[in-house]
Amino acid sequence: MMSNEFLVTKIRFQLEFHSKAEESVWIVGNATSMGTWNINSAIPLHTSPTDHPIWSCSLEIPSNVHISYKYFLRTVKKNMNSFRWEDGENREINVTGMEMRINDGKFRLEDVTPSPTVFIDEGWLTTEIQLNWRLGIMDVVSSGNFLQPVQLVNQNWTALQLDIDHPQQSSTGDIIVNLPLLDSFASYNIFADKIENIYLKVKVTIRDVNGSNFIGRVIFTSEDFKEYRGILKKPILNSEFEVIGYLLSCFQVVLPFIHPKNSISSLWESFKKTPLSADEDARCGHRGCGSNKTNTAISENTILSFLTAAQYGADYVEFDVQMTSDNVPVIFHDYEVPVSPSLKMPVCQLSYREFVNLTPKKHSIPEHKKISKLCRSHSLDHLNGSVDTVDKESLTHPIQDSLCSLEEVFRRVPTEVGFMIEIKYPSELLRKERRILYLERNQFVDYILKVVFESAHNRRIIFLTFDPDVALLLRAKQKCYPVLFLTSIGDIDPDFDHFDHRCLTFDNAIRFAELAHLRGIVSSTSTFLREKEVLQKAKSKGLLFATYGADNMNEEIARMQRKMGVDALIVDNILRMNKKLQRKEAISNVVIADNILRMKMAETSIHS
Repeated sequence: MMSNEFLVTKIRFQLEFHSKAEESVWIVGNATSMGTWNINSAIPLHTSPTDHPIWSCSLEIPSNVHISYKYFLRTVKKNMNSFRWEDGENREINVTGMEMRINDGKFRLEDVTPSPTVFIDEGWLTTEIQLNWRLGIMDVVSSGNFLQPVQLVNQNWTALQLDIDHPQQSSTGDIIVNLPLLDSFASYNIFADKIENIYLKVKVTIRDVNGSNFIGRVIFTSEDFKEYRGILKKPILNSEFEVIGYLLSCFQVVLPFIHPKNSISSLWESFKKTPLSADEDARCGHRGCGSNKTNTAISENTILSFLTAAQYGADYVEFDVQMTSDNVPVIFHDYEVPVSPSLKMPVCQLSYREFVNLTPKKHSIPEHKKISKLCRSHSLDHLNGSVDTVDKESLTHPIQDSLCSLEEVFRRVPTEVGFMIEIKYPSELLRKERRILYLERNQFVDYILKVVFESAHNRRIIFLTFDPDVALLLRAKQKCYPVLFLTSIGDIDPDFDHFDHRCLTFDNAIRFAELAHLRGIVSSTSTFLREKEVLQKAKSKGLLFATYGADNMNEEIARMQRKMGVDALIVDNILRMNKKLQRKEAISNVVIADNILRMKMAETSIHS
């Protein structure tokens, strides 16, 4: 029997990196002893004052195998894991013999100098929870003006400073906030292993009329945050336990998203494919071939619409995701869906079966065109200049396709088509007006992430949302897929929270995106055209910038945006904007019929 020494190879990995005090070097790879790409099982390298900047570790790996691996830096920032992995492709070696010594040279950093054009990852939650605590709220009762966080009983006193202490992360120092706030909001992240351990002590430095300073105190316990989101008005007490004012704040608790694919291996694969900027002139089909309001030939947010948009050159299709009452993510734009000629119901109050059964069962292509079109060649490469187009009757009554789930879209739309997934979450005002009951944001986001992580494979995916707290959750829970913040500044939109400072101006939206480590912002084209300087402001922070709206169908405006450096245009008629095809004005029945045929064949295959 062979000795174990011949079955495993002892490998010593060595790497050079000039680290800071809070930084450490780790290795993760596809071998079991390297963590199998699970970041929670990654292996630390070690150094010492005499060895530094050399880091090393020794591992036993089965002989005669090929392994791939990668080094990354881990930085502990207030109990949150922050990661910076080396640039370039994965390292690879063939494991042979009894012992190997691998000198991997230096940690690869293409640009070690901080730059606004280099996007640096800030990690994501793995097992801990995050409290996003925000100062600066609006007075929704009166004029909607900005309220300073400290409201004192004696108007002649002045609040000077907040000193915020969270005992579980005291090693990182207290949070100091100078008052008054010069910006409309200030945001802070506090971390703990569980919500029961969140406990904040706030000292408020106040100056009285005589110029003397004294201290007021505020205590926050886990009971204050048990609803996971809200606005707090906590009394400020003096040394005699008298109420001398109130501290106003709002918060969002972020719970970790635990999934085996939410790991560094998926993260690296996603990061290599930089969203939008890797696609020159990225074309994004709005709800597929366009929204129903634009007289699209195919009903919006349907698989048929997505397939047709992709066949006419869309790099991405954008669509809206909501949740049914039985927690199935589905594709639909409006928060209410017609269930009869005179009645609408919220999507979230219908089961998945009830939702999909609302759809017409048949595709309504005009009968006289079905056979001839389906019998012809359906390859776009073989189409000549005289493209048959949908007639006016078809445009008035779009071709219907079934309502569908998010999982079904992943399954039936080719993987090479990128998805821009807009997460729909109604504003508080809309929920109250229409009495819409929605899942708590953590649950809501987790159900969607679960479908995405289990279905995405190598597909390019970008998340969009108007809701800043949903954006915060999407980003803090994972880093595989970038998150863009949708804005509707100056426009009326049911998704838009007009009482949240993060949504009201471009400066605030950009600042929020930067603080939350989002990848960029999306603006309506009409608003962008009024404030063109916002593009360079976003770019200076390393953010992507995309636009949406009817103006994107104007070729001159679209061309101007591309010259200015807009990363992507979300358009309602992908055919018209595709220069490669040189076919304008309408969608061909040939392509539509081809996609219907493919869908029916796929359905037959699934049920056979």
